[in-house]
Amino acid sequence: MNNRFIHLMVERNSMYFASLFLVLLLFLIAAPSQDVSAQTNLTDQRNTYSDSLTATQTKSFGDFSVQDALIRLPGIQVSRNGDLSLRGTGYNNFYMMVNGQRMSATGRNNRVTNPGAISVDVIQSIEWIKVLTPDMDADGFAGAINLKTYQPTAGQTVISGSLGGGFNPNYQEETGATGRSWLRFTGPVSENLSLAMDVNYQRDQKAWESLEMRYGVADFGSGPVDVLDRLSPGFQREGANRFASNLQLVYDASETSDYYFHGMVNINQFQHVDHTYNWFANGDWVDQNTTGTQADFGYNLNFEQRNTSQYTFQAGGENSFNDFLLDYQLGWSQSEVDRTNNLFPFLETGVEYTLSNLNSNKPVASAIDGKPIPADMDLEEMNYIVDNYRDREVSARVNVEFPISLGSLKAGASTVLKEQDANERGAFSEYHYDFQGFLDLEGFEEGDLDNLSIFDNRYDLDRLADPDQALSFFEASIPNMRLDERAYYRDSEIYNYFGDENVYGAYGMATLNFDPFHILLGARIEHTASSYEGRVVEYNRFNQFEDASDTSASASQTYVFPNLQVDFELNEQTKIKAAYSKTLSRPEFNLLAPFELLTPQDTSIFSGNPDLEPILSDNLDLIVDYKFQNGGFVSLTGFYKNMTGFIESVTSEIQINRGQYTYFEPLFDDDVNQITGTRTSYENSDNTASVYGAEIALQKSLRFLPGILQNLGTYVTYTWTDSKFENARGDETAIPGQSPHAINAALNYQENRFFAQLSYHWTAEILSDLEENTQFAPSVSEGRVYLDRFQDGYQALSASVSFEVSEQVQVWSNMYNLLSLEQIEYAYQRSAYPTSIYQRNGIEFNVGVRVCL
Repeated sequence: MNNRFIHLMVERNSMYFASLFLVLLLFLIAAPSQDVSAQTNLTDQRNTYSDSLTATQTKSFGDFSVQDALIRLPGIQVSRNGDLSLRGTGYNNFYMMVNGQRMSATGRNNRVTNPGAISVDVIQSIEWIKVLTPDMDADGFAGAINLKTYQPTAGQTVISGSLGGGFNPNYQEETGATGRSWLRFTGPVSENLSLAMDVNYQRDQKAWESLEMRYGVADFGSGPVDVLDRLSPGFQREGANRFASNLQLVYDASETSDYYFHGMVNINQFQHVDHTYNWFANGDWVDQNTTGTQADFGYNLNFEQRNTSQYTFQAGGENSFNDFLLDYQLGWSQSEVDRTNNLFPFLETGVEYTLSNLNSNKPVASAIDGKPIPADMDLEEMNYIVDNYRDREVSARVNVEFPISLGSLKAGASTVLKEQDANERGAFSEYHYDFQGFLDLEGFEEGDLDNLSIFDNRYDLDRLADPDQALSFFEASIPNMRLDERAYYRDSEIYNYFGDENVYGAYGMATLNFDPFHILLGARIEHTASSYEGRVVEYNRFNQFEDASDTSASASQTYVFPNLQVDFELNEQTKIKAAYSKTLSRPEFNLLAPFELLTPQDTSIFSGNPDLEPILSDNLDLIVDYKFQNGGFVSLTGFYKNMTGFIESVTSEIQINRGQYTYFEPLFDDDVNQITGTRTSYENSDNTASVYGAEIALQKSLRFLPGILQNLGTYVTYTWTDSKFENARGDETAIPGQSPHAINAALNYQENRFFAQLSYHWTAEILSDLEENTQFAPSVSEGRVYLDRFQDGYQALSASVSFEVSEQVQVWSNMYNLLSLEQIEYAYQRSAYPTSIYQRNGIEFNVGVRVCL
């Protein structure tokens, strides 16, 4: 079965599923609408070109983080690794705000705030602004996410709180319990001063089973065939402790003057523990069934800790004068991310083995004399990495708005002063066995953990090392370790950088009312002035480290962003909207840093490029909104984006002159003044990408059904996208991260004080990564092909129940992972090259109580 047929079958099944979904949508739309006052779970929160979720909705879904909540919105897809793709534009092409204030970046080497690190319990609403307006920063061609914290309540004091927790019985021993709690105060402090203040804590724990596979090619006399080269069953545990606090003060000085202050602190302590048993054939294949005598059996403990601290403060005001309205804001946001990653590998070599490959998705490797015992598995070279990233933004904005007979004119200016400082302070190192002798796995086992069997007892993980014990050993062993200097400077020093980026913006726009037309017309101009510091790392011709020094560079750019939005009110219930906008996505700082890696051994130079330009996007949006007379809505959206200026890694031939680089000098013969080498750097390409799609969102009460069924309500979204990406390889693919179909659906029931909801999410197949080089793949081709990576479709089902014991007390329960389905990643073709399988088993339960006084 060839790859084209596989993809055709997937597409047909997906379209069949989508067709059934659309039939259901049409039925719900055509059904009569009646009073929906009893349906309080979802309300119409749509703005002009945005989608929103309220705190009521996120609580009914049982979401923990902002990322959990975001995938409920149409057009947002999430990869298995947690990366967000908005409208199929690729990963992380958006920015985040809190109450309109830019949030600093928390990702490694990128510009994006990690929504998975932010507790949703501190957020009153989440808004995805899909079409930016001229008074907004332009650097988000997938839009902007605005988090609104709880506002002070006028004239009423409200004290509320919640406490709850739960567990997954399948992994309770490994993960422990989950928990969440929050406490909030909103109300007046004095006649003119109002206050909102809250604090919350979450303990979010997950675990899953995994199976990784890698393939090789061998010829046993009848031509090349695929053989399994690596098999790695494993168990992963992930945990996050989130703490967030919010303070908001609003001062109503007079009828014409208001002032405010907002501060938010968000701390996320993240741990990822990866236990993996590894079998390596090492190219020792006797036959296609994969048997041999020189395999390696090993165990790896990979332990990552990542602590994120984020602080965002803003102050501003609004003053109304006779002829204009003036508002202004000053903000400061800073993030610090500290990451440590430790790998503890244990290995036994020269093992005779057999392989059962009857199930290509679940092969089993077995040592003929039995799996090596822990005492035979010696600790190999320990690897460690220590990273620290700091991102700081200081921003200021001022806007002035003038009323005119047809609407209003608005103009303003802004500045964002951004700094990003990256420091990788660790790299690969080696333990000196000469000091303490060889160490084996037996001394690292976790004493209170039973044997863990995964994937229906197909694989046994005989022992899981205790991460805390292993980390203590590592820290105590530092005096007995030697630095792999070559790897340290190659993999660490060149990625140490400092970037200083100042963006100055100004805009003007007009909002005009020509009933039934409403027009927004304007433009924004942004000038960027940047300076960067990097490192020059030099090796000699024997590939030994010689020197590291500082370097710097600067750059500036100016862009104009036109914007046109037209709304047409067909009637009181129906509105048609169309928009054109231009936006950008700036390069990541690590690509802009002016680093150089000089390696005379292969006559090559690897460097950054501070002159990189941003990716630009021209965007078209068309929306039809229809509001039901007695509540609910249906929205149909079409969009198109054309993107240019993609950044590629380019290797080109260069001429190196005598005396240009000190450690290249030994390569020159006596009578030669110039030699040929290669330079690899980042460049803006002429390649383009386009993405287009459609979104359908529906919220509706089902009061037209008979009996108790009339208490049902539904919320459904469907997103279809397609993309064409001219990649660096010279062919055309989808944009990595873009999935053709995504569905969110919720069916709820509410009667008096009782509420229940069932929520479903489905994302179709995603192209996750593009391979840069071709490989032999006998199962699918006689020649070399690109073994691109795909993530199979993802489904999730959860449920929630709540009951109001009284006006002040509500009890609630959430249940997650009701389907427990496998998530499969594969290369090129699933039946030929499954590369990894993840499965999270067991239903997680959470229960708690909310109190409002």
